[in-house]
Amino acid sequence: VHGSPHFGAGVGLCWGRVTFRNWGMLTDDGNMLAANSDGIHYYRCRGGLVVENSLMENNFDDEINTKGETSDIVSKTGERTYLLSKDMMYRQGDELLFFDNNTHTLLGNAFIEDVSIGNGGWNVKIDRDIDGVITNADGKGRCTLLYNIDNSGRGSVIRNNTFKYSRRHAYITRSQNSIFMNNKVIECGGSAVIAKNEIFTSNSEGPFPSSFTMRDNYVTTPKTIQGYYPVEVKSWNAKIGDTAAIDGFLMENNTIKGAPNGVMIRITHAQDVYMLNNNIICTSDVAKDEVPVAIMGSEVKKIDGLNIDFKTDVDYGLVFVGCKIDKDAFGEIDTNSEITQKYDVR
Repeated sequence: VHGSPHFGAGVGLCWGRVTFRNWGMLTDDGNMLAANSDGIHYYRCRGGLVVENSLMENNFDDEINTKGETSDIVSKTGERTYLLSKDMMYRQGDELLFFDNNTHTLLGNAFIEDVSIGNGGWNVKIDRDIDGVITNADGKGRCTLLYNIDNSGRGSVIRNNTFKYSRRHAYITRSQNSIFMNNKVIECGGSAVIAKNEIFTSNSEGPFPSSFTMRDNYVTTPKTIQGYYPVEVKSWNAKIGDTAAIDGFLMENNTIKGAPNGVMIRITHAQDVYMLNNNIICTSDVAKDEVPVAIMGSEVKKIDGLNIDFKTDVDYGLVFVGCKIDKDAFGEIDTNSEITQKYDVR
């Protein structure tokens, strides 16, 4: 693909897995960009996205974006039955997630027992009661957000690719049970991987990218856009004490090298965080109080085999704020400095 005026490929409302193999997005003579937006924009699909053995470069937004969207809960029409505003390709057995954006609380999940079309929307009966659900008919502010996890690119696999020179992220994911593996990410302006939901006024992109794995990747980034980090896991707008809505993040055997503003890895509001055998290398001078790895509002299970090599002797290799940390969480952590302490728990 050369010089696309919008997405390189927009893929949505598909029933099965979609595969891009040996896919290329390149610039050509006279064009600064391969695409004027995302390289692959993958939304509201029942199957996961597979991208392998591909080269993507110079996209104006993200190289790959996988996501679902929310439906308004219009009203409660019966026992455990709700009228929903948007078609999320509902099927019996689908897993739904209920999130209260007013309190940043994950209310729970449920499975569809029955679904029908009528009353100007989709009538969905779930298998259990969910406390605290607010509908539009209740008139109490913004209604509870509802995601269909099975309509959000669940099980996406991004492997054996090279990503170069995106203005923003190499891969932004909101899709559960997904993996980013054996990729090279070179000089993208945002994150190599950013796993997060995004909540807006009119629409919300999600759900929460739980059970996400980042393994065997090489990332080099001389600089990132202010406010982004080479690797980020984020529950949107969550504050300390709010629900850790991202359940499961594994980062294993990755090398992150570059000269960003300081923080190389930032994780907020995630449960079951594992970091195993990762190298973090910063080649620029940074302020002494900068933090290579910042983790907030999360549940940390294991950090082992972490090698931190910063040009500047910073105060700490890792800082934890408002986290629950298992007693056996810390294994081998090497800061390559007699001055830089391994971690600080706040």
